[in-house]
Amino acid sequence: MKKLILILFLSSFCIHFGLAQETENDSIANAGNYLDEIVASRPTSVASEAFQKGDVLFSANFGLTHGKNEMQVNGATTAEVRSFDVWGTGQIGFFAVDKVAIGLSIDSDINYTDAASIETTEVGLFGAPFLRWHFLHKLYFQAKGGYGIQNTKVQDGENIVKTSFNGVYGAANFGYNFFITQHEDVAIDVGAGYTYKQLVDADNTNNKIIEGKFKYSVGITFYFW
Repeated sequence: MKKLILILFLSSFCIHFGLAQETENDSIANAGNYLDEIVASRPTSVASEAFQKGDVLFSANFGLTHGKNEMQVNGATTAEVRSFDVWGTGQIGFFAVDKVAIGLSIDSDINYTDAASIETTEVGLFGAPFLRWHFLHKLYFQAKGGYGIQNTKVQDGENIVKTSFNGVYGAANFGYNFFITQHEDVAIDVGAGYTYKQLVDADNTNNKIIEGKFKYSVGITFYFW
């Protein structure tokens, strides 16, 4: 009788253990299938998703420009120097069509020169619509043109002259994205190009500043798609 009870007990245990193991295996298999569905639903190729119509970009860059800075007073060139500017820019835009984005750029720059004991400080703020074309996946061309203001302070010893200028601004550059995320939605952005300004004295239109400079930049760009 004891042997019979023992056999029945062991049989019951084996059946229960087998059913539990089968249930556990089914749960693991279901979880695996669920993960497979998640992975399959994620984009596997950014090239087929990014830079499409309706995507949004935001970028922040800073850098240097160097080149010619010409001052004209009453139509005559009184000073022509080569200088470096420190500048920064923020941009927001959207892709109107595949690979082509339009948006708004806000640029600011600061220039300081000290020539022949004359210190010149320039601080400018410019707004411009831009057009960006990703003609290769990571390489793009961008052009923008707009309007802005620039305050200039010229100090010669104790004599200080402050002037406000306003006028047109334009820039064109090539840029390259070094993507730092798997799905290429965040990139370190480097670029080089050319900027041009033609500014007029707010109080005397015969006084002008004309600048043409090469620009180098580094920054970060976010793509939302």
